[in-house]
Amino acid sequence: MRLPLLCCGALVAANSYAEPASQVLAYSAHAPEEMIVTASRSQQALKNTLASTTLISRQDIERSQARDMQQLLRSIPGVTIRRNGGPGGATNLSMRGGDASGTLILVDGIKVGSATLGETALEQLSVDQIERIEIVRGPKSSLYGSSAMNGVVQIFTRRAHDTSKAQFTVAAGDDGTQEGTSSASAVGGSTRFNITGTYVTANGFDARYDDDAVSGLYEYDKDEDSYDKKSVAINLEQALGEVFSVSLIANQAEGENEYDIKENPAWVADPGLTLPYSNFETSTYVAALNMVFQSFSSKFSYGIYEDRAEQKDSAPNRFTDTFIETERTVGQWENSVKLHSTVTLNFGTDYEVEEVDSTGGYSVDNRDNLAGYTNLLIGLGAVSFSGGVRHENNDQFGSKWTGDTSLGLEVADGATLSVSYGTAFKAPTFNDLYWPTTLFAGGNEFLQPELTETYEIGFDVYQDWGFTSLHVYKSFVDNLIEWATADGFFWQPSNVSSTKHNGVEFQYGTTVMNTDVAIGLTYEKALDESTDEDLQRRPRRTASITLDRSYGDVSVGTTLYGQGQHYDDSLGGRQVVPGFVQVDIRAAWQINDNVRLRARIDNLFDYDIVETFGYNTSGIFPMVGLDVTIP
Repeated sequence: MRLPLLCCGALVAANSYAEPASQVLAYSAHAPEEMIVTASRSQQALKNTLASTTLISRQDIERSQARDMQQLLRSIPGVTIRRNGGPGGATNLSMRGGDASGTLILVDGIKVGSATLGETALEQLSVDQIERIEIVRGPKSSLYGSSAMNGVVQIFTRRAHDTSKAQFTVAAGDDGTQEGTSSASAVGGSTRFNITGTYVTANGFDARYDDDAVSGLYEYDKDEDSYDKKSVAINLEQALGEVFSVSLIANQAEGENEYDIKENPAWVADPGLTLPYSNFETSTYVAALNMVFQSFSSKFSYGIYEDRAEQKDSAPNRFTDTFIETERTVGQWENSVKLHSTVTLNFGTDYEVEEVDSTGGYSVDNRDNLAGYTNLLIGLGAVSFSGGVRHENNDQFGSKWTGDTSLGLEVADGATLSVSYGTAFKAPTFNDLYWPTTLFAGGNEFLQPELTETYEIGFDVYQDWGFTSLHVYKSFVDNLIEWATADGFFWQPSNVSSTKHNGVEFQYGTTVMNTDVAIGLTYEKALDESTDEDLQRRPRRTASITLDRSYGDVSVGTTLYGQGQHYDDSLGGRQVVPGFVQVDIRAAWQINDNVRLRARIDNLFDYDIVETFGYNTSGIFPMVGLDVTIP
């Protein structure tokens, strides 16, 4: 951690020599006037947002040359990314030391992710189809309901801008990796249309590191675990006069990923021949009607999210194929009223129905939730306030109220000190509640939601030289859901424990000697209150430094990411997973207005890195690509 801290001190001292930044940096918030919607469900300037917030633009994504969501998001303060193996392996995100199911992931306003696991498979999302990402840390159940315990990540897919154009990209890298993207935008009169298609394939590498050259009973297969993915995203916007507009969004993706599992004793006759793989299919459809008046705006939207996961085996006579399907239907009515030049009232309703189907079947296969929310934003000179409440009526656990409030004081020009308090919850998943009962395990339909309350102090500065943000928080979680047994024989989820989370998040961005600099630091301590031990898979310390500079038509950049040690209890005993430092570099040459050549090398020094206990990661990984734009 010394290197990032020394850099912070050096950059603060160098501010008097820094050139003004018209926009701020990759992986960080943009200019203070940039508008975001996730923090309040209405448009709000970033500088007026009291929550700990990060914005990633399309320009940031292209400059980073990130190949997947893991590379794009892991440098964000307060965010932890876990991936099982290489690209294509199961990838999930958590915030502030919480579970992955305690962070809400939205795509174009619709909650995505499995209703059975409660997590979002980030490996299924394509960065080439993303327009921008808004990341808000802290409890937001008062706006979004379940799962927004620790924060919200909202992804907006690509849309057409001011001109019609087509873009094509191709790339190739190590492990037989090949990528291609085609995107076309059409703008005419009151109509805007974009379509983007992506294809990725790779031979991959052996996912597990605890196998050996000779597989046998209870061993993993030593083989390359390949993956492929193809997806398409469509965004249509149609203005209907000056007040009304409609939008239609559709995203579809499908792919296949090989993985490793342990042998089953029933297969002793031919151990080591298991070749399992998973297929996935996801679809998101959103239709919206927008009305914008001088002091009032309203939006009606209807969305459907579907996902299907199949587990198969390419070896003959192996385990039976299985599948799980989720369908989530969402209706939303969002409103924003400007009561005064300094007062904005947001309110609306959400209705959600979840349905599941699987090979084994669930005792209950659907549930619905009706909610209403209101949120008030006030700005009176140097003082700002936000507060809101939300009520849920869920047919599984009944009624639930949540709320949060924040108070900010501009102590100097562009520098705001804030204090916040919020409550939030996470509903049990279908697996928690209705997992098919066997002799040894089953769901627990009497579970109650997990509950949290969070206290936070923030200090955010936006100046001509750049920005800095420091947020300190303390959270308590009750009714934590864990699989447990009372008699050592029958296992089921139970509300068994409580946890406490303390953390510090720091962001800093500026331009020094024509070099864009972004720094992110996180310290978080997530403890089980009954044992006072760290929760597993939660590194206490992470740090990142990102540098980017242009030399005429050539740009170069590097990202240094470091992560402290953490613990893993996968084998029934506490394992120490060592920390690591990874250095990635990138470069691009803008050959002319329409053609760009780019290259990236991940893990430049070929370190042997363990991100997730039991899983391999890539060594040094080169990737080259070509981007072509046709006006």
